[in-house]
Amino acid sequence: MKSGLATFFLFITWTAIAQDYHYWSEHFGTRATLLGGAATAGLGDNSSVYYNAAAMSFVEDPNLSVTVNAYKMRTIRVTNALGEGLNLKQTQFLTYPNLIAGIVRLKKIPKLTAGYAVITKTTFRSKFDYLYQADYDILDSVPGKERYVASYNYNHGVIEYWAGFGLSYKISPRWALGFSHFGIYKNVDYTNNISISALPSDPTADGI
Repeated sequence: MKSGLATFFLFITWTAIAQDYHYWSEHFGTRATLLGGAATAGLGDNSSVYYNAAAMSFVEDPNLSVTVNAYKMRTIRVTNALGEGLNLKQTQFLTYPNLIAGIVRLKKIPKLTAGYAVITKTTFRSKFDYLYQADYDILDSVPGKERYVASYNYNHGVIEYWAGFGLSYKISPRWALGFSHFGIYKNVDYTNNISISALPSDPTADGI
């Protein structure tokens, strides 16, 4: 029975609504950045507060660290934004700090390690504001070409901050239990406006 259910779920897939970001969307800490986000098993630095709280017990040099993503580039392309074949493209260069974290050894409880972290989880801003005008023969009821006017206004911004703490209890030289808790602030701005008009070049023509 169990093997039958496993086979069923292996070959049957469906669409699910899930989180918009995951561990591999953003990287926190130098080692996680260099590893491309493959960091949940343990990094040996302060970013363990976020990735794997239990691993804090095995950080050899606990201290305060600040990690900065010096440069970040995003390219956004909107296909047929102002009409057939009229695409829009935007490239953004961003810089921002993304991790402030620290790990503290508790002298009175040697097996217990505490950590804290403030994370810039997501910073994203995209804005398009374009106006396009040209002459095309669009209206069959009006002879000649018409003035095609299209405007596109798009604004999408996401800001998300995480702040929290973690605890790690060392059971043995190779095993530890971890707990972490984060509070989240997230703000999303979104507008998407499209305006398209076809105006006869002669105001006195029929069909206005």
